[in-house]
Amino acid sequence: QPSSMPNASDILAHTTDVVRLVERANIPKQGWVGGDSWFGSVSTAVEVMNKFGVHSTWIIKQYQQWSPMKSLFAVLKACYKTKPAGHWVAFQSAISGALLLAMVYAWSQRGVSYILSTCGSTKPAEKMYMSYFEDDYGNVGSKEMSCPELAHLLYDYLPLIDEHNKQ
Repeated sequence: QPSSMPNASDILAHTTDVVRLVERANIPKQGWVGGDSWFGSVSTAVEVMNKFGVHSTWIIKQYQQWSPMKSLFAVLKACYKTKPAGHWVAFQSAISGALLLAMVYAWSQRGVSYILSTCGSTKPAEKMYMSYFEDDYGNVGSKEMSCPELAHLLYDYLPLIDEHNKQ
């Protein structure tokens, strides 16, 4: 079946799975779903919003089409140079009527997460994110750092999503 995306391509399997789950769960309009990179894409967020009026938040890795990942990372590097940990950059746009927020969050000096959402805030969360890292001698250290509300919300649910996926 054709998608809501501007190129009207067929809906991919990962998006079809999410659409089916949202429909069967009877999530009310303005409700929320979220997930990991197995299901996350711009097309998934657009389809869920356009078909059901349901908000969603996703980690973006595999399905990069339509996602501004390279641009987000370039701006993050330009703004924070070699010390990106605890910082983020966000872009906002609309695709096929769905308002989207795309964000890159540096949860360590080398690790980043790309998050896409149709809702939420990029202001700092009240709770700090605990980042764990290995030092030059192999010792594991930790550091609390700022985290955007949008990432905090999704990170709180990801362990439950991982458990569901295993089953």
